Amino acid sequence: TEDRPAWELAAARFFQITLQRDQGRLVAVVEVSSEYPVRAPYFHITQVTRTAPKAAQVDAQAFEAASTAIEQEVNIYACELVPKGDDALLLSYQIAKLQVCFDVWMETGAP
Repeated sequence: TEDRPAWELAAARFFQITLQRDQGRLVAVVEVSSEYPVRAPYFHITQVTRTAPKAAQVDAQAFEAASTAIEQEVNIYACELVPKGDDALLLSYQIAKLQVCFDVWMETGAP
């Protein structure tokens, strides 16, 4: 959000979402514009961790790769997530996609 013009942030609402599964955790900040659903909510992942017997915390490079890939899936392809006529449910579809990406990452280590 720091690279965006102030007018885009005017009247925007910010929320935090936390997903947990087994030993994994994902935390993201969600910006919902006053133009929702015309402008899709923007997800910014602030934390992705996974602990397992073979792997301790996610290192910085792995965090960057995982968070970037998940953010792209949720933000860039947002319009493709919503069936025609369900525009008001865009945020719900994005959250569901975030959950799926997090599950895939927890299972495979790659979003």
